[in-house]
Amino acid sequence: AAAAVPLLAAVVIGRNEEPYIGRCLASVVRALASFPGAEIVFVDSRSTDRTVEIARSFPIRVVELGTSVPLSPALGRVVGERLTRSEYVLFVDGDTEVDGAWVRAALDYMAAHANVGGVCGKLPEVYYDGDRVVGEHPDCFSTAATPEAVEDPGGNAMYRRASLEAAGSFNPFLTAYEES
Repeated sequence: AAAAVPLLAAVVIGRNEEPYIGRCLASVVRALASFPGAEIVFVDSRSTDRTVEIARSFPIRVVELGTSVPLSPALGRVVGERLTRSEYVLFVDGDTEVDGAWVRAALDYMAAHANVGGVCGKLPEVYYDGDRVVGEHPDCFSTAATPEAVEDPGGNAMYRRASLEAAGSFNPFLTAYEES
């Protein structure tokens, strides 16, 4: 018998994220811990630092893009999407963290709204100089207090796999703003 399709997979993308990837992957592992069969894939875009080494210390699948492909965040998203088989796909940028309560709220919202293809949330940004915080922005996308349609969901967003497939997924040849 075929294995059940997991509810959720996370695809983390990155390149040279050594200072951040440990916190990022720890947050993703925590956020998906309560979802049986959840898949986590890190797609690395030819990092030259310790990013891959750090990623391999987590209980996840690590994939390194080869030298024969042109790099783009969108390519990392497409590769990760194709390597997973869940009903929903959470994309996470390697220099960010994700909150488990947000993941649950996003899934609940999408389950209650079959016409919604994807959701994103507030993204607080913290700026560092080494290990010292030198500034922050509590909501870099200026999101509303209630759900609304947006044109640019940003890097951290959850999508219904069927909606991604219907749209043809991300264009791997775009080097920026692939989410739009």
